[in-house]
Amino acid sequence: MYLNLKDGEKLDDLRRGGLKIIQHPQAPCFALDAILLADFANPKAQGTVAEFGTGTGIISILLAHKQPTCHIHALEMMPQMADMAKRSIALNSLDKNIDIIEKDMRQAAMHLGKASCQTVVSNPPYYACHSGKDNEHELKAAARSERFCTIDDLLREAAAVLCPRGELYLIHRASRFADVLKAVFAEGLRPQTLRLVQPFATKPANLFLLKAIKNGKAETMLPPPLIIYESPGKYTKEMQLIYG
Repeated sequence: MYLNLKDGEKLDDLRRGGLKIIQHPQAPCFALDAILLADFANPKAQGTVAEFGTGTGIISILLAHKQPTCHIHALEMMPQMADMAKRSIALNSLDKNIDIIEKDMRQAAMHLGKASCQTVVSNPPYYACHSGKDNEHELKAAARSERFCTIDDLLREAAAVLCPRGELYLIHRASRFADVLKAVFAEGLRPQTLRLVQPFATKPANLFLLKAIKNGKAETMLPPPLIIYESPGKYTKEMQLIYG
């Protein structure tokens, strides 16, 4: 397929089935948390998935590769990011699997329909407004701070678009755990799986992965933490498997 890179953009190899992604160094680029979330999420075969805040499209691309029979509606409000994601999806011949919807995820239910999805996936902005992270360039501020969408906004819309027993998957900073859990319960979602992510076995968790069910039971599984590094610069065996 014809590659249409714009000024300053680069093409990165995802090292999975020949998948590639277009990124711009001055715009938000995908990081480890996106890889972890795509591995953690488990969309149903033939199911409909919504990704809130797709950015470069990395998570939707990896999910489409993981579950080729699902269909993904990927919402992104920033035109530059939506444009890059669209071109990456075309480059990987995933146009039939993924739709990029250039809309505000705070209005997801309006655009997708209520109870229309079996799965919602999101790697949301981690930092609350006025944390110091919202003074950046607009694209990076949108990806990193809640200037444009708070965790309450996100979970309200996630609950609205999920069908009964639908599944929410997200990753967030451990320091925001109380905020996230409060919003989860407020929207009638129930945590089913909580997995902490630690940089080293001897270090406290800095991230967590959460699976929640709409109208689910309140029982929660806590599997062993995911350890990223065995030693400085060396991934654990589990991380090596995740990276493929």
